[in-house]
Amino acid sequence: MLPMKHTVESFAHQRQLTASEVLKAAGDIGIAKESVADFLTHEEQNQLLQARTVRDLAERLDVSHTELHKELEEIGLPKEGPDSYLSGEQQWQREHARPVATLADETGIDIESLLRKLDEEGRAKSSADSLVTPDEWQRLVPFVIAKTIRAIRDYRRLTRAEVAEKAGISERHLAKIEAGEILAGGEVAAERSRGESLPKDHGLEELLEKLAKALNSTVKDLKGNTETARLARDAPNSNQLVAISAKVTIEARSGFARIRDRYRWTIADVMEVAPVLFVLLAEGSLARRRQRLRELQTKHDAVPELQSFLADFRERRAREEASIQNRKLRDDGLSDDGSADPFLAHLVELARPIQHAGASCEDDAEGYEPSPTSSDPDLERVTDAQALLRWLLRDDGRCAACGEPIEPEHLHCPWCGQPQSETSTGQHDSRST
Repeated sequence: MLPMKHTVESFAHQRQLTASEVLKAAGDIGIAKESVADFLTHEEQNQLLQARTVRDLAERLDVSHTELHKELEEIGLPKEGPDSYLSGEQQWQREHARPVATLADETGIDIESLLRKLDEEGRAKSSADSLVTPDEWQRLVPFVIAKTIRAIRDYRRLTRAEVAEKAGISERHLAKIEAGEILAGGEVAAERSRGESLPKDHGLEELLEKLAKALNSTVKDLKGNTETARLARDAPNSNQLVAISAKVTIEARSGFARIRDRYRWTIADVMEVAPVLFVLLAEGSLARRRQRLRELQTKHDAVPELQSFLADFRERRAREEASIQNRKLRDDGLSDDGSADPFLAHLVELARPIQHAGASCEDDAEGYEPSPTSSDPDLERVTDAQALLRWLLRDDGRCAACGEPIEPEHLHCPWCGQPQSETSTGQHDSRST
């Protein structure tokens, strides 16, 4: 333990340094001492023990001292030469400084906005590669929190009035918070990597707790780089529409046109429900395969003559169970070569009860009831989703291949030339309109 007080000279002697070195180090880190006889407090001695030269820090960071000099100047810690001393706090600030681009990536806030905000705070940076110290970043925390609150609110699809009511504040107050006007008026605590934290404003902390509860979130989400915050910042605004660009086959394009004519649904209408419909179909397909496995297992257990084939069945069952577990929708572990498509088979089974697309309401009135087990030769020949779509939309006055309107007496489509006797079999000419 160090004694409570040392003179500069005695401290230098104890540390095997010259008195002039100690005076220089003290001056560099802001401890004003005029002579070797001046006393050093216990705190000042600790600060001197933590002090290191620019050269030492450069070696620790594996950068040149020239490069380090430029970085220190940029973060407001200019030093005269490689032998200048840095306090422990200054070393920590540089070691934990991060580029603007990294902070932009973590927060989801664009680089230009961060640079503009740093400039407003009197901490102007020249580029996206410029370093931001923890203390500089702390000045931006209210700005980031304000942006994140708005992002999470949009992500949760909550109105400003709903959040304000749940948090017990006025809608106008929340609008100012989201604009960064309220939080900027006080300190918001941010944990530092070495276990220290900045002073807390308990009024703001209480406000953040109320807002987090109203947003079905946590204060950590509002402050930090959590998964919820990232999802919210990356998600499009609930009031915005986003464009989806995808290339589809001519049959799929034709299908959208015919859906529009038959059901009065646009492509956008269909795309809105497409994710839900796909998940329902996918999970239904997997459930059907699990049921099939159970039925096959029951049959093998009930028929002694099948026991000789049990080893082969176990192998196939294991493949199918793994396929279902991994949600491989088109991988049939029970087939010999795995070429069967269980997802398409599920779609075909769903299509079986559907009446002929050309049947009218009068057909229903006459007692037409399609049988779930009925066999349609055309349906049995379906080999892909496009062919199934053609089967579902057949006989509606359009070519099943290109979707253009045709007269019943036409043996060939006047638009794509496809023979009408073949359109229901899944064949398709590559020509299009």
